[in-house]
This record gives sequence, C-alpha cells and structure tokens, in this order.
Amino acid sequence: MTATDTYSIDRAQTRRPSRARSKSVLFCTECGYENPVGGDWEISQQGSHERRYCPNCDAVVTDR
Repeated sequence: MTATDTYSIDRAQTRRPSRARSKSVLFCTECGYENPVGGDWEISQQGSHERRYCPNCDAVVTDR
C-alpha cells in the first residue's frame, strides 16, 4: 500500500509576480533605456514612415 503525504502550501507562494511594466514599453538595445511607447522617445516622421530614437544615446529603437 502507498502512503500519501499532504503538505499545506502558503498561498503567497502560488501567486504570480505582479508586472511592474506595461506591455507598451520600448527598450533601447544599445543603452538599456526603457519608457512607454508614448514616452519621451524622439520621433522622426516622413510621410507614413516613422523612426523612434533613444533620448539617451540616439540609437534607432523602432523603424516603421
């Protein structure tokens, strides 16, 4: 016969960590700067083409 051991688990251990960031955050791969999409990124626009630059290091973050 097999014995079954039961253990109580603290509820706090089963919770997922809360997210401190929104899904609409951009990251600069050059310097690690992060800010929301609508944040202080520098934007260059020509017609429907848009580039966002990092305000810290001027790297291109998005190019659409």
